[in-house]
Amino acid sequence: MYDNMFALTKKDTTDFLVFFFSFCL
Repeated sequence: MYDNMFALTKKDTTDFLVFFFSFCL
């Protein structure tokens, strides 16, 4: 359960970073 939540949070964080850098660049 916690592993799945962590994985989801990690994926969301990665997607956010990709979106953030894409927006800045």
